[in-house]
Formats: sequence, structure tokens, C-alpha cells
Amino acid sequence: IDLRAGVEADRWSMTAWSKNLTNKIYNAEFSPGGFLWRALPRQYGVEFGYRFREKEKESVMAQLAKLPTRLHHTAYVTWDQERNRRFYEDVIGLPLTATWCESDELFGKVRTYVHTFYSIGDGGALAFFQFADPADQAQFGPKMPPTPFNHIALKVDAETQAGIEARIEKAGIKPPDTFVLEHGYCRSVYVTDPNGLILEFTRDHPEADKIARERRADAHQSLKRWLAGDHTSNNTYR
Repeated sequence: IDLRAGVEADRWSMTAWSKNLTNKIYNAEFSPGGFLWRALPRQYGVEFGYRFREKEKESVMAQLAKLPTRLHHTAYVTWDQERNRRFYEDVIGLPLTATWCESDELFGKVRTYVHTFYSIGDGGALAFFQFADPADQAQFGPKMPPTPFNHIALKVDAETQAGIEARIEKAGIKPPDTFVLEHGYCRSVYVTDPNGLILEFTRDHPEADKIARERRADAHQSLKRWLAGDHTSNNTYR
């Protein structure tokens, strides 16, 4: 049993929370890849949030305006562009929107390659290289390490997530190549592409804006105390 209760004023908020209130021992999370998390013992605490004054807010917004505006593209090497296309267009639903066929002098010799782009909703893309020369392919396309902690996460709504799950099932993709994790602050569907790249399709918690404010307020403090050895979980939404 997890509980949260709080109060919020014009510029500040305070929330008391307890996780695993009854101190029950159980398995909290399991992934088909074999990753098992036992529930943590009872935890409790108080969170404080603060909203900046208008001048402070203007200063923060000025910093944010200098950040990159969106993802332009990611880049990976694929060993089979057609198999890759079937996965991204037919299973995931991302359209192939650009194919560049090129030969350039890169890193000491002429490289001949094809570069494909699959678009996402904000104008960015997932992009993939394949080389004509097997030596180039071997040099630039080593296999990705088998770990679920290297992945790319894309935000989706409930309808899009459900559609992707249905197409994954229809394609016959089964665990451990696909699985679902309930993170508390989001629900994530994972699937491995033909290159070994793990994709995460994330649906945010209904109170995502409030959660983001809480985490933004203590982001530096939380990192500092974790690195100092205090590994207490601050995810009270699981």
C-alpha cells in the first residue's frame, strides 16, 4: 500500500508520502529478460516544492530558450535495411521519409552507404546507416550490448501505445524481445528492433506536469545525495 497526501499554496507545496506502508515482502517488478526487483521495506518522507518569483522564472526561461529545440535524429547502423524498414513501418508505424544514397571521404577513405530516416511526431527521426563495403559495416556496426538499460524512449499517448502493442503481438514478437514496465510516473512498452536496439514507448502519468515540477525542484539535491551514498528511492508513484 502506497499513500500520498499534501497541501499546495500559491508558490509552494508540501507532500507527505509512504511506500509499502504495511512493510510487506513481495516481488515488485519482473521483466521477461530476468530482471527481478523485490519491494523495498517501508519508506516515508516529506517533499517540498517551490515556484520561482516572476523575475526568477524569467531567468530560468531565458536559459531554457537556449536549449536544443527538439530531437533532430538519432543514428545507428543496421545490417539489413529492408528488414529494418518492415519493422519500423509495418510494426511500429513510423514512416520512411528520407533515403540518402551517398559516397563520401570519411575517416580516411571513401565510404559508400545508404542512410534512412523514420519520422516521429515532432519532426525528428530515427536514422540508420548501412554500408556497401562489408569492412566498413564491420568497423562501424558492431552488435549492441544485450542490456535493457541502453534504449531510446519515445513519448506516446494511450491510443498510440495500444496500437503499437497490438502490432507487436500481431507480428509474433514475444518476450524477452518485448515487455511492459509500470514505472509509476509512466507506463512503458519495450521492444527490440532487428539491430538489437531497444525502443521504449512511454505513456506519462496523468499528473505528469506536477511530477515534473517536483523532480525539477530537487534534481541537483537528489543527484548529490545519491552520489554521496544515500540511495533512498524518491519514486513514490510505483
